[in-house]
Amino acid sequence: MHTLLINMIPDFGGSFNWDAAIFVGAVVLGGSLLVINGALATPFVAVQKGKTLRGTLIAVTIISTVVGAVGGAAAGFPRGTGSGQGGTSSGVDGGPKDGEGENEGLQGTGKTEENNANDQTAAGAIKRQEIEHFFDIHFRPEPSNPKVMANYTAIITTYKLQDGEIVQSDEEIVKTSGTSFMNAIEGELKRWVKRKRSTSKKPLMRVFLQPDPGRGYRDQWSEMAKKWNADYTEENTEFVSAKK
Repeated sequence: MHTLLINMIPDFGGSFNWDAAIFVGAVVLGGSLLVINGALATPFVAVQKGKTLRGTLIAVTIISTVVGAVGGAAAGFPRGTGSGQGGTSSGVDGGPKDGEGENEGLQGTGKTEENNANDQTAAGAIKRQEIEHFFDIHFRPEPSNPKVMANYTAIITTYKLQDGEIVQSDEEIVKTSGTSFMNAIEGELKRWVKRKRSTSKKPLMRVFLQPDPGRGYRDQWSEMAKKWNADYTEENTEFVSAKK
């Protein structure tokens, strides 16, 4: 029915929105009928003496139709056109001229992308410098119990910048006693702390707890880090390289 009505209505150059007019008109018409008939059904609005119910309903329908038509017409006519062509190019009422807003938007986007690229480059440079403050300790699992570390065995991983690239070094320590094992790790820490680095951040010893080295070793490494003026942290995961 809606399509049939649209096809029956003449075209006025496309400036009048028939869809909006018919929809709003129908809503206003229906609303008016409900409101007026509802009011007549109450004791507060009385029908004049001598008037028939049929005549009253016809009058109400005509009034509602007129109100709906006015509402539909108001909804269908374009607003803010300036020159009568939809307001797309005249710039009247503060609107932008053709292409004006689009060009500004493109320029703004390009600037944002450039800034983001610069920020990412700067962040990458900082990360490359700061990576030299990591001193990572991780372990191989015991074959009979993969949840704990193999006896007197550890891997020391450190990082350095070389020609702008991050170079990761892995030093495996395998000893036959707890004393020689801890001495070897402290020797590596001592050399690493005294090494010249490109970052001013305080050295950080990270111990990865999967597999678990045990509370005794962890407490000794914490004290060892304090001795050599390094921070200490534990990661409850398998080893993850700081290079990633």
